[in-house]
Amino acid sequence: MGLRIDGSMVFVDHNNHEHLRTTKAGNPTLTEIDGISVHSVFQRLKNSAKFSKDRSKKTIGDNCPLVYALKGKDGLRTNVTAIKLLFDDFDQIAQEICAKIHGNFDCIAPVPSSFPLADCLANRLARRTGLPVYKSVFRKSKNHEAYGAIEPVFTMNPMSFDREDAKQLRNALKRMKKIPDEDYTAKYVGVGVGVGVGVGVGVRRYFDPLQIANNNIPAGQRPLLVDDLLATGETLVSAKKLLLNGGGAAPSMAVTWFSNV
Repeated sequence: MGLRIDGSMVFVDHNNHEHLRTTKAGNPTLTEIDGISVHSVFQRLKNSAKFSKDRSKKTIGDNCPLVYALKGKDGLRTNVTAIKLLFDDFDQIAQEICAKIHGNFDCIAPVPSSFPLADCLANRLARRTGLPVYKSVFRKSKNHEAYGAIEPVFTMNPMSFDREDAKQLRNALKRMKKIPDEDYTAKYVGVGVGVGVGVGVGVRRYFDPLQIANNNIPAGQRPLLVDDLLATGETLVSAKKLLLNGGGAAPSMAVTWFSNV
């Protein structure tokens, strides 16, 4: 019930116990974040002690190699066979999720991703619930938008931040200001540059990952937020804040393909 990496290829292997629970056993999972109940189809796993001994494997794919393979990142790839295997127990898991969240939302709003994983999941949930999907409600922030609120605060009084936070913020701002018009990604926020470098996930809360693009959700309708991956939850929290600031209903439910670790 996991993944197997062979060179640059990521395979779904139900008999392996690394990275992910790919069968009904142990799925779905539930995580509460800022008033949002996040149901995840597949549970991500911590690296086993044996796997972690290999430093090259420990960092590849940032502990979610299948997502990286689908997005073509970190040099990873996958194939159609692997994706088909991933769907072996999907219907059972999705049915359980829909039963748990029934009655708590009126429509579905996926958040943007570089690969349409969230849109795919939103469409599958829509077929099961009969509720509409509103796409393109959100867009990714550009770097200058992501750091727009925190930069002046940090510049004026960096000593008000925890020492490690200040270090990570300084490094992140330095990198992001060189490419202010590129799409923000959480990988900019860390202690260094490049694949395999530890990411300071704690300071992601200072950045705004999303902006409203076209909020065509009818007034009063409660959206179900859908994302590909749950890491810190900052993207879902940002989506909730944007909807509330625009006078919309507060989302209380979210569904992701993959859980936090």
